[in-house]
Amino acid sequence: MSQLQFNNGATVTVNPAVNSTVQGLIWQSGQTQNNTHIMSASSTYGTGRVFVVTDSSPMDDGTGASGNTLFVGWPTLSHTQLFMNASLWLAKLQ
Repeated sequence: MSQLQFNNGATVTVNPAVNSTVQGLIWQSGQTQNNTHIMSASSTYGTGRVFVVTDSSPMDDGTGASGNTLFVGWPTLSHTQLFMNASLWLAKLQ
C-alpha cells in the first residue's frame, strides 16, 4: 500500500515518546515520513489495537444516506486490501 485517496480529511501527529508502538503508515504526498502529516496510523494500547484513517472516503462504498456527497473509494487503489488487512490485524488474526 503506497497511496490513499484523500478527499476531505485531516491528518494526525503521533508521539512515540508517549506510546512507542504508534507508527505512521501513510503520509500526505510530498511530506517527510516522520510524526506529522499522517493519513493512516496504527498502535497498540494495553492488549488492544488501534488503526486510524483520517478520511472516510477510502472506505466509502457508496451506500451512504440519500443526499450525501459520496466519494466511492473502496475499489480505488488498494483500499480494499488495506481495510481487510487492518480488520484482520485488529481482530488479532494476523
